[in-house]
Amino acid sequence: MRGARSKLNLVIPVLCIWGALLAAGGLAAPSPALASEMQVLDWTLGYQVQYDINGNRNQTAYTAEFSVRVDDFSDMVAYCVDLLQTIDKGQTYKVNLDPVMAHPVSTLQAAWLMGHYAPGLGLVDSGVSLKAGITALQIAIWEVIYDHAGTDLASGHFVLKNVYGSESALVQQLARQYLASLPDNIASTGLTIAGVARSGKVQDLLYGNKSSGATPEPGSMLLFGSAAACVGWLRRRKARSAAQE
Repeated sequence: MRGARSKLNLVIPVLCIWGALLAAGGLAAPSPALASEMQVLDWTLGYQVQYDINGNRNQTAYTAEFSVRVDDFSDMVAYCVDLLQTIDKGQTYKVNLDPVMAHPVSTLQAAWLMGHYAPGLGLVDSGVSLKAGITALQIAIWEVIYDHAGTDLASGHFVLKNVYGSESALVQQLARQYLASLPDNIASTGLTIAGVARSGKVQDLLYGNKSSGATPEPGSMLLFGSAAACVGWLRRRKARSAAQE
């Protein structure tokens, strides 16, 4: 029994060190469980747009910037990356959360655009209305997503046909400016947290935030918690052993 206890004493510290290394990024963390919840708290509408998508002509949709809660993170903005489905305000959905870095470059570009131009993150230019900023950003995101990092609004799988509203010309100009500003290599999206909430039943959303204090992603928070729990367990065990001597 004493030999078995010695082995246990050896295994627990090793596990704790492993957990601490994972939390610090020293080792590749296992993928977190995908089943999560997303609640659509509110949205701010932009202008309605007309477009061709995958050969289907003259489709229409409203643009919008979403305010969402992803699990316990409530300060998120989100944009549509799925023109084939809809989503409702005030509802909670089961989704799969994928980190942006796990996706193709087009999704990384979309996250970069959101991290530099999203009005909900305080990034709309002065002199640009909220509706114009939201619509231009959504158009640019659809362009890179559906044309696989493409930047030409006049050709490809996604073709912009019209923006319904008094600022139509401005919106189209802004969307092209946003696309032209994309760097060749994206080292950072400008977002603290960035991911895609996917569901087979409702619209997929790209979400993210830009908090002033770096907030660890849910998977990282779990790892930090595990490491802290190990350290606490070791301290309590050491204190009990000292009391028994």
